[in-house]
Amino acid sequence: MNGQEINVNINVKNHPLNKVLIEIRDFYNIQISFNDKLLSQYKISINKTFYSAEKAIKSLIEGLPLSFEKNGEVFVIFPDKRIKKPKKYLFTGQVLDRGTFESLPFSHVIINERIIIADFKGTFAFVSATDSIFTVRFSHLGYYHLDTTVVAGVNRNFLLKPASINLPVVTVKNNPIEKSTQIGDLAGTMKINHQIANFLPGYSDNSLMNLLRLQPGVLASGEQTNDLIIWGSYEGHSQVLFDKFTIYGLKNFNDNISAFNPLVTKDIEVYKGGFDARYGDRVGGIVNATGKNGNTQRPTFTLNINNMTFNGLVEIPFGKKSALLLAVRQTYYNLYDSEDLNLYGTRSGKESNGNGDIVNVNVFPDYVFHDANLKFTSILKNGDLFYVSLYGGNDNFSYDFNESLIIGNFLKKTKEKNTQKGGSLFYGKSWGKGNSTNFTYSYSTLQNDYSDNYKILLDLNNQDTVTITNEVTENKICEDVLRIDHRFAMNEIHTLEGGLGFINNQARLYETNLDLDDAPILMESKENRLNLFVQDNISLYKRVNFKLGFRLNYPVEIQKLYFEPRFSASVSAYNHWKVNAAWGKYNQFVSKSSSVDDEGNYRYLWMVSDNLNTPVLRANHFVLGASYHHNDFTFSLESYRKKTTGLTRYVDLNGNSKDGIYKGKSRSFGLDLFMKKDFHGHSAWVAYSLSKTEELFDYFPLDVYRRAPQDQRHEIKFAGLINWNPYFLSGNYVYGSGFPLFVPIEQQEITTGPSYSRFDVSFVYKFLEKRLKGEIGLSILNVFNKENIKQTNFESVPDYQTNTINIHAEAIPFTPTLFLKLTY
Repeated sequence: MNGQEINVNINVKNHPLNKVLIEIRDFYNIQISFNDKLLSQYKISINKTFYSAEKAIKSLIEGLPLSFEKNGEVFVIFPDKRIKKPKKYLFTGQVLDRGTFESLPFSHVIINERIIIADFKGTFAFVSATDSIFTVRFSHLGYYHLDTTVVAGVNRNFLLKPASINLPVVTVKNNPIEKSTQIGDLAGTMKINHQIANFLPGYSDNSLMNLLRLQPGVLASGEQTNDLIIWGSYEGHSQVLFDKFTIYGLKNFNDNISAFNPLVTKDIEVYKGGFDARYGDRVGGIVNATGKNGNTQRPTFTLNINNMTFNGLVEIPFGKKSALLLAVRQTYYNLYDSEDLNLYGTRSGKESNGNGDIVNVNVFPDYVFHDANLKFTSILKNGDLFYVSLYGGNDNFSYDFNESLIIGNFLKKTKEKNTQKGGSLFYGKSWGKGNSTNFTYSYSTLQNDYSDNYKILLDLNNQDTVTITNEVTENKICEDVLRIDHRFAMNEIHTLEGGLGFINNQARLYETNLDLDDAPILMESKENRLNLFVQDNISLYKRVNFKLGFRLNYPVEIQKLYFEPRFSASVSAYNHWKVNAAWGKYNQFVSKSSSVDDEGNYRYLWMVSDNLNTPVLRANHFVLGASYHHNDFTFSLESYRKKTTGLTRYVDLNGNSKDGIYKGKSRSFGLDLFMKKDFHGHSAWVAYSLSKTEELFDYFPLDVYRRAPQDQRHEIKFAGLINWNPYFLSGNYVYGSGFPLFVPIEQQEITTGPSYSRFDVSFVYKFLEKRLKGEIGLSILNVFNKENIKQTNFESVPDYQTNTINIHAEAIPFTPTLFLKLTY
């Protein structure tokens, strides 16, 4: 049939083009050749009559990247390479500090009401197919917002002004305490403003941890010294990252020194749970700290001294794009005095000192700490970032006593040394079209050397000696990580992230009792594993954001694939409300196995999982919350549920039949409430945590969950900061309802120990607002001298009778502290 002599009637709505052509071909007996798969992606809606087949086909493909020609009696439809694809407008840039040109990682960027998060380098990318002009808002915690309108372009720099007292008051109206915490934007996530940390009570050398302990979900009671307890997690279940390498944590026995130096830290993110597929290898929480790159504009130095430690920082620029940073911390004063450790023995009748009173024995502990950071950074073409970051530190703690009590002489010598080393090599490459790739190598190791000799001399001639323990323990954990991450700016809706990694972990445990004939324990283990993650960041309808991804881990020695799906959602609801949810599965291949003895002493030792004696830790997280942000007021309510399996514990009950290594599981539930108000440069907030953490081990006499050692039902925190520039006043109060007391495993009823209570105040004065800037401050910790017990520095020892002596390091008593900070 001649295509020029027929009438072709087409009436379809949202119909695939390939099917429309098939219907025309079959009904009108027209020969048509086309790529069925290609044409199926185009939807056609039309109601019209054409006076020839040629006009019908021409109308159907109009506006599509297609063309046709007639070859004999056959209409051939093919892609038209001359037709250009719809133009995409690319907008990329980097968020920087206005004064130092430091990149601001993970800044919030709102482009045409769509929220995206900058990467580790502070870079971002946005692709639009509809508009080349963008309304943009930049924000970073501790900085003033920047609102602007820009035209599409690449490699733009956007400079944010810090709300910091370090800016000259003649040119900027300062508001250094405008914001303390960013919370409620994502499920289980907080950002901490390091710039206000010095205004809070506490040693300036521990300012970051002082701020962190005042946040909901982070345990403050008991003054944890070498680990973070987040949402009921055990020791070792949470990870602290600094410049992408792991900080396992020095002991920091008296809570005065933070795990990382506040002078070299520029950004802190806290993932309490439900975190996305970028992070793995922990079943608790993640604290991700980013170090400064160094001032590339001019040489600077910072000196921070208090009545216990010295902290110095030097930044030296090399050229216009590179800088070297060096920071050193050192104790120069014994952090303890003669009353900081006491022996308390509760006895009855004539077996003690004759009157049943508490026996106090003073000891004189020695403590020395020092660490150093070294970092070289270079900013290359197109905002590429290269750095080498190195860290090393150690602390030494020891005490001994020789005291005469009723039954004889008590002799005890205890020493502990911790050495932490770490470093990372990073290169971040920015490609065309807004894509970026990060290459990272990191290394971290912690070695713990512990010795404890405790004996009782039953007569003055030392002829009858009872050795309670003469123990030596060495524990070492090492980690090597190689990672490649890539970020694709797909379009306005999708940003795709993915990465590959290789991790090697090694652990060594040596333990012996020098006065026993038992062979020493030597355990060495290692694990190599490959991992992969893929994640899609989806932005819909300008108010709905999803993260959908997964993580794969393959431990080579275990030869098993672990699949970890992750999902989170954030919905901006009506009237400044936001609803967040997250769910995920998590695995951990290194763990701190616990050990408990007859006296209730817990010790934690690093081990690498072999899935036999030391199982892989596995957890499920579920987080649901809502937040409200308006007029400098923040309200956040967040609930969580976590279940963890693969716990291990060594039980040593003096020959009891239940001695041995046991496996266990735990469950945690909780609710966090946070309210904060910023007003006229001042700030105040309250945080409340309701939580419950229970555990079940194989050695429990009944198949019944019991309270975990870190379980605490209630914790409430108040904080307030007043800005009368150049004078700054602050105060905070923490109350905790108490932890469970150790009881024999046969006893089911567990009682709660004493509550925790501490009130601190601070005064800071800022002076020398020129090239040389200064701050001087006075803090009073534990104003009311409440007697608290530091949970991790508790030890119980038998007295060779029927009673027990408890040795514990007293938590911070009434303590005035001074600090001086100079910056040039």
